[in-house]
Amino acid sequence: MVGLIYIGILAGYLLVSLVLALIAAWIARAGGAAGWKAGVPVFLIMLGLVFWDWLPMEVMYRYDCARHGGFTLYKSLEQWKRENPGVAETLVAAPSRIHSNVENKIIYRLNERFSWEKTKIPHWFHIVQWDERILDTKTGMTMARYVDFDTDIGSLERGYGNGMILKLWMKKESCEEDGEKTNRKKFYELKRQFKM
Repeated sequence: MVGLIYIGILAGYLLVSLVLALIAAWIARAGGAAGWKAGVPVFLIMLGLVFWDWLPMEVMYRYDCARHGGFTLYKSLEQWKRENPGVAETLVAAPSRIHSNVENKIIYRLNERFSWEKTKIPHWFHIVQWDERILDTKTGMTMARYVDFDTDIGSLERGYGNGMILKLWMKKESCEEDGEKTNRKKFYELKRQFKM
């Protein structure tokens, strides 16, 4: 039902745009000029009022996903155990609770030595970067990192999205298009290992 409402709103806007373009073409023909010279620009301006940010968002989103998105393993748990003999056996898993919650950053303590840091970084055109890291809190070294992007465009059902709920063509869920989110699964499996 919500989809039908959305399609109706979009169809109504396109109909109004077409009517305005036809009126502009009729006025141009009455003045002795070619109708399309006035009708096409009016139609493009009407479309531009709604779609102006779609192409730049799409280009930036694809660039960010290709350049920065994905999973990176800097040091495996086995490597860390070899470099820190006997320490892993002394670590106790912390309860799953927020250790620190500052603006756009949440830090979860995994145990006495490791933490999981999740940062939300807003970009232009409603793109949001999610940067997740497993950190060695003693050395400050990043053990693994997972970066993904989405958009803050809401949906008609939920009603959030900074007033952008009607621009559903700009909604993106993840850089991982397969729906499986294999890189995210790798990161979360590694996070479980580091929790010990």
